[in-house]
Amino acid sequence: AAVIVETCRCLRAETGVETVAISGGVMQNRTMLGQAVERLEADGFRVLLQRLVPPNDAGMSFGQAAWALTELAGQGE
Repeated sequence: AAVIVETCRCLRAETGVETVAISGGVMQNRTMLGQAVERLEADGFRVLLQRLVPPNDAGMSFGQAAWALTELAGQGE
């Protein structure tokens, strides 16, 4: 959880982004999820969690498709 927060701090310093979406297989671990959310929010981040898409491999293809659509939209296709 500490590494997640420190990484987000570094990225915030570079980009100014203060909203963090966390997901992935490790976030199925309630302890890790709880600590990460608690620490991020205490550091001023807005934390987004998945509700409709699973956090593990079952949701990975959804994220890849969303990224691909964003890339295509940026290219005018």
